[in-house]
Amino acid sequence: EERFQADPAMYFLGKQDTLFWRGAPVGNQGRNQIISHMSGHPNIDMRFMVWKSVSTGGNNSAPGCSGLLAHCRYRYLAFLQGNTYSSRLKYMLLCGSTVFAAKQGWDEFWTRHVVPGKHVVEVKPDWSDAKNKLR
Repeated sequence: EERFQADPAMYFLGKQDTLFWRGAPVGNQGRNQIISHMSGHPNIDMRFMVWKSVSTGGNNSAPGCSGLLAHCRYRYLAFLQGNTYSSRLKYMLLCGSTVFAAKQGWDEFWTRHVVPGKHVVEVKPDWSDAKNKLR
């Protein structure tokens, strides 16, 4: 929005004061444990969505799915590892939100430039320190 272009801090403060994540379980037990650990906090909204493949013609649904623009409404975003490479981190960084992420097991050409404490809030792989870092 035009009124936020002059003051990026106002844009950030205008976002919902919540740590947000939506994704699929993808068979990763770590995600299950993280979601369970992070539940119950009033400023955390981290939940699984459900992939429902009901058609080969493209009429599929994903209840609970939230697109990138919806993610950008939140002040804090969580990036959880999946089973393999996930491309979502670079898009989350474009939102201008603070991204919480554990150290990743893969690299892209640009990830060597991501500095914990400057570009992301680095959390432990089990996210046991994330709630304290959200304060």
